[in-house]
Formats: sequence, structure tokens, C-alpha cells
Amino acid sequence: MKTTYHEEGDKVHVKYSEDVESLLDYTHAKRVQEGEFEKMGEFKHVMRVPMSVMLDIKIKYGWDYMDPDHWPMVQKILKGPEYAKFRTTNKAI
Repeated sequence: MKTTYHEEGDKVHVKYSEDVESLLDYTHAKRVQEGEFEKMGEFKHVMRVPMSVMLDIKIKYGWDYMDPDHWPMVQKILKGPEYAKFRTTNKAI
């Protein structure tokens, strides 16, 4: 993840960016192989979300993905159509 900033008067603008093309290729390939969940212990791998997207959710919606009390809302947001491209399955999550 790349972090850049610039100052404009008394304001500082911070920008986070990340190349997620290979991640999107991976999640697409997993959706094509439908039914083959990656097992991670007792859990099934259903999404792969880059850190820049998690930070975007925190800034945009105010829900901190690191706070266990906020996690249900973060999950609800991630289940929305805007983040479907990060899913590794076509099944409902």
C-alpha cells in the first residue's frame, strides 16, 4: 500500500492507494472454481479484501474494522454489491 500526502494551507490531505489487480484476478478465479472453498482451520475463505479497502470503509462509514464491536457493521458493508469483486465465492455469505 502506498501512502502519499500534500499540504494545502492548514490542511493535510492523505491518500492511500494499492495495486489490487492481482487480487481481483485471484478472487475471480476462485469464483470460477465455485464450490472449492479454501479451508482455513474451521473457517471457509469467502473474501479477500485489501487493506486500502478496509481503510476506505473506516474513513467512509466510520466503522473501525479493528474494533470487535464494529465488526458486524463492517461485515454488512462488505456483503454489499460494491465489494462483490473481492469475494472468492458466488454463494451467499
